[in-house]
Parts: sequence; structure tokens; C-alpha cells
Amino acid sequence: MSLHNTLSQEAKLKELPDYKKRLTHHLSLIGGANPGEATRRIMRAVASSSVWKNYSLHGKKGKKTLLHTAVYQVIKRAIMLSRSGIQDKAVEELVTNAPVHSKLQVQSVPEVAVPQENNQQFSGTD
Repeated sequence: MSLHNTLSQEAKLKELPDYKKRLTHHLSLIGGANPGEATRRIMRAVASSSVWKNYSLHGKKGKKTLLHTAVYQVIKRAIMLSRSGIQDKAVEELVTNAPVHSKLQVQSVPEVAVPQENNQQFSGTD
């Protein structure tokens, strides 16, 4: 996603509450092994690293402020939904420290055979 797309996304989130709700739900399903990974994955789903390098949570170092945007509200809510019990301040810290500019190291997951009981296959018509 480009910076232009991010700005149009911001307008769409403000104008269409149902879209905001659906996007938040979708992002909350991304998940991760821990809160930090979930945050990085959610942020990468929203925008590319080339967009995120122009933002900081509080607008430090001449960057744009993310904190008061509709996009941040969606990201924050998605993180809170994906990790029950996490509070606002913890989300702020996670977003501040999320290294979205580095490449995500994805480990391949080995396939696991699922044994079938009594050699009966599920037909989907039961």
C-alpha cells in the first residue's frame, strides 16, 4: 500500500463505520506467536514498510503522527481483539517498537497428518 492509498484508506474508515468494523475483525484474525509478532503482522497487512517509515506513533523525528488516525484505531483494536487482556498502553508500546521495516522471518510449518477414526472419511453431507 502506498502513502496515497493510506490516506484514502483513512477517509474510507472515517466515512464507513461498517467497513472499519469488518477491517478490524479481519486484521484481528491475523494473529502471531506473541503480541509483538501479531502487531508486526497486522501493521504489515495494513501498509508496506515504505509507508510505515514515514510514520511514528507520536510524530517524532519529523515523521507523521499515527496516534490520532483512524488507521491506528483499527490497528489498536485489532491487536486488542487478537490478544485478550492487552491494554492501550501496551498496544502503544508494541506499535512503537514494532520493526515493520525489517523482513518478517517466516518459518515453514511442517505438515501434520491427521489420523482418521475407523477409516471413515467425512462426506460433508451428514
